[in-house]
Amino acid sequence: MFTLVYKDFLLQRGAKSFVYMLVMPVVSAFAFATDLLYVILPFIAGSYLYIVYANALDDKYRAEKMFIAMPVKRSTIVVAKYMGIFCYLVVFLLAVSILSFLIKAFIPGYSDMETFTMEHFVQFLTIDVIYYGVFFPLYFKLDYQKSRWVNYIAMLLSAGLYTLATKGLSTIVNREIVSLQASLEYLSGIQAGLWNIFLPLLSILAIAASIRLSLFYYRRREF
Repeated sequence: MFTLVYKDFLLQRGAKSFVYMLVMPVVSAFAFATDLLYVILPFIAGSYLYIVYANALDDKYRAEKMFIAMPVKRSTIVVAKYMGIFCYLVVFLLAVSILSFLIKAFIPGYSDMETFTMEHFVQFLTIDVIYYGVFFPLYFKLDYQKSRWVNYIAMLLSAGLYTLATKGLSTIVNREIVSLQASLEYLSGIQAGLWNIFLPLLSILAIAASIRLSLFYYRRREF
């Protein structure tokens, strides 16, 4: 499975998207000095680039057809796609946490900015799960060529939901909603700290359901 994840990395290493994916964590780290929305948006854009180029290169080199002809289970191919974007999430957040600490410590004018916390991780995870949890089942049902617009729509959906839950709700209730957890606390009455537990659990359930749906479609897809 990790060989397939590594394959996606190797395929993208020489693509122009790889440069953009390297730049995105730097943009996110500096954005801690402004607004959390601008920290998350580069991550969503980077996730989009990772997914779209990995799938496009698989399609270009007929990688899926090759793996289907080999003794590789379809379940392994499916889970590897999910594992790949999760690895991108982990690497991105590690880079952002280190960079934000260094920026705060060594660059004048940034000493008061936030650095990466567990609350931030939960929000990144939740938004990413919404994105690829929606997209991958349709990708495995339709293939790359037919699902390209679905990928774009899923990216906009995840970014739009986060913007609505924070900036949109702030405008509606005329008070500052600074995080997804604060938004859910306002809407549900459940303390924001508890959402740091509930959201990862809900994300795990959502991804489990998404993987099962992807497997259902992929096992019935003809090549």
